[in-house]
Amino acid sequence: MKYKYRYTNTPSLLQGDIPDGEEICYIHEQRMHCDFHHIMNASGKARSERFGCWIWLSPEAHRWLHDTPAGVRYQQELKAKCQIEFEKNHSREEWMELFHKNYRKDEE
Repeated sequence: MKYKYRYTNTPSLLQGDIPDGEEICYIHEQRMHCDFHHIMNASGKARSERFGCWIWLSPEAHRWLHDTPAGVRYQQELKAKCQIEFEKNHSREEWMELFHKNYRKDEE
């Protein structure tokens, strides 16, 4: 099976429906070779693909996200943004059932 976005046919919640074959780094906002980054990683990768919880990242941005304290903090922001977008069309209960944690800080 050929996927539009490497692992899925579901557009990114944060980047939308990027034209076929294009990869635009979410951080650099430039078209370049990118890695497919699952926002909800570990056991949530398949659900990330299914529900659009993913973004394109340049290899450098992807390493920064995983390997630096600032990148790890930014990952939490991405999870919150993704949850906000998800909840525009789904319920909080659905999010919790899928990803088991509320990342939104706007409600504290």
